[in-house]
Amino acid sequence: MTKKKNENNRGVDELAKTQNSPAETDPLLEYETTAVDLREGVCLGWQDIRVSRKQKDGEMKEILKGVSGQARAGQLTFIMGGSGAGKTTLLNVLTNRNMKEMEMSGTILMNGREICASELKRFSAYVQQEDAFISGFSVYETLDFAAKLRNPDELDSDQRAELVEKLLIQLNLKKCQDASIGGVAQKSISRGERKRLAFACEILTNPSILFCDEPTSGLDSYMSHQVMSSLRDLAISGKTIICTIHQPSTPVFLMADALILLNQGQVVYCGPANKVDDYFAKLGYPLPLFTSSTEHFMAVLSKNNEETDQHYEARLKVCEEKNRFQANRKLFVFSALTQQNIEVHNNFDYLGDAKEQQSTGFARSWLQQFIYLYIRANIQLFRKKRYVCIKITQTMVISGVLGLVYLQVPIHRNYLLGMKGVIFATFQMNNTLFMLPSMVVFWEDYPVVVREFQANMYSPSAYFLAKTTADSLQYIIYPLIFSSIVYFLCGLPLHQKAMISYMGMSVAMGLIVTAMSAAVVSLFGDLTVSLIGAPLIGIPLMTFGGFLITFDSIPLYYKPIAYFSWYKYAFEAVIIAFFENVGEIPGCSIKTYNIEFGCSTGEQFIKDLDFSPDRYWYDWIAILLIFLFWKLLGLFVFTRRISRA
Repeated sequence: MTKKKNENNRGVDELAKTQNSPAETDPLLEYETTAVDLREGVCLGWQDIRVSRKQKDGEMKEILKGVSGQARAGQLTFIMGGSGAGKTTLLNVLTNRNMKEMEMSGTILMNGREICASELKRFSAYVQQEDAFISGFSVYETLDFAAKLRNPDELDSDQRAELVEKLLIQLNLKKCQDASIGGVAQKSISRGERKRLAFACEILTNPSILFCDEPTSGLDSYMSHQVMSSLRDLAISGKTIICTIHQPSTPVFLMADALILLNQGQVVYCGPANKVDDYFAKLGYPLPLFTSSTEHFMAVLSKNNEETDQHYEARLKVCEEKNRFQANRKLFVFSALTQQNIEVHNNFDYLGDAKEQQSTGFARSWLQQFIYLYIRANIQLFRKKRYVCIKITQTMVISGVLGLVYLQVPIHRNYLLGMKGVIFATFQMNNTLFMLPSMVVFWEDYPVVVREFQANMYSPSAYFLAKTTADSLQYIIYPLIFSSIVYFLCGLPLHQKAMISYMGMSVAMGLIVTAMSAAVVSLFGDLTVSLIGAPLIGIPLMTFGGFLITFDSIPLYYKPIAYFSWYKYAFEAVIIAFFENVGEIPGCSIKTYNIEFGCSTGEQFIKDLDFSPDRYWYDWIAILLIFLFWKLLGLFVFTRRISRA
């Protein structure tokens, strides 16, 4: 143990001696002075990037500490480091993502010209670590849909099909183009194919820069090699590829052209990947036999059990300070070379003023987005055959049970309570059957929507209205099936107004409940919390709907809830439609009024429930306003949440 400690001490002393002469130990001079041809690509540089985040105790924690680096056109650049080194944070800075509650400073350069991160989105694409796709669609359909929304109208259908075909071949997806993308616990394409499909969706617009967050995460060595080979081919075609990667296998690491090595928020190496071993060797850490490069430099940056904190910090400090000198020098030369090339190649005209750099937004108009999304939502629904069959079966069984409980309930003094029960149970069942499933159906594609919005495919409002409009079809059909079965089994009044009111209000209940579900889950932003929180809204509104307690009997402090209860308005409208034209109720008479039951005519029965025939159309208007309220609230909350995601 003592011998190892002495070796560590000697290593630190040797590093300290070489700190003041970086040029002598710098193996990267050739990399610094290589000219960059910008006619077919974009080179990216960043200087002195600092990122801090406010902690719960109010103190600022520095995540990135003066990070500088570069990525060149035609090269595959790896950003590596241990957990918590700052890889993802650096990628977030460059892509302008997930920067809430962060303070950032520094400079980003594109071909030698300073730009902001939001401008960079115009020339770049981003592949997330988790691959999110709409389940039930084939690989070809997914890519074709992305092509429709991400490419402008100038690209006709034949050109779009040719582009999709080209990408399928380029990324080795041709064999699985007809395979379905499954959801959770469903048969699907392999994870490697999913990752390559994610690349294909992002390079549809031919971006100059492609950012990838952990592209090999969760893949075995074979799939990792396939995925990185695809990225390598894209880099060779002239694109700038930047990947964060944890600890790749040796074959994958050998594909990298450049390496940026981070540790504790600082750069410890920035240069050619094939010279990292020489770099660490000249710092006193040669590559041991039978050890891969990635294992070696990750071990150098990790603390040994027998090493003191002082020696560990001294070792890292030397690496970081030497590299800071080199990184700043390389970035200076890089900026000068790229700026010189810009002046030489005047046809590189997409670098203009800052105002001209701003993204033009979506490739398609809002109406086109809505139409494409509406079609996709309908296809997605109709392909869920098992879900639709189970839902129809569930609706028919429960409506049949309810109808048999109140089988052939006549308008008679002895059955008035049963008549009320049928009406209210119908509305209560609509709440139970449709609220929770509609939340799950609406929220299951949230990760996909976030990814597609960040890729500038469509606006959140277009998606929300298209999705809820398409889903509304099933929430019209199911209530109609339910109310039709119950209506005829129970022998409810067979006149037009009664039937339209009962079935119409059943449909209205279904639409309101599903609109509320979308609003609630968008508000909470978490499906589990929403499933718990939704009954907190639904049950009080149901309680004051007029069945359990009349409106006049509700305490004053609860009446605002009753005014907002759609159950109250639906119950009142149907009761009015059923009883307004009923004279003397069979089994009732003036003599029995207030003695045996409490009412003698249909009009009196309506009044005893604190309802009024004059409010029939008012009830329909109130139902419409409540529906619009939940729909608009959901639209606002969902749009705001997606925009801030």
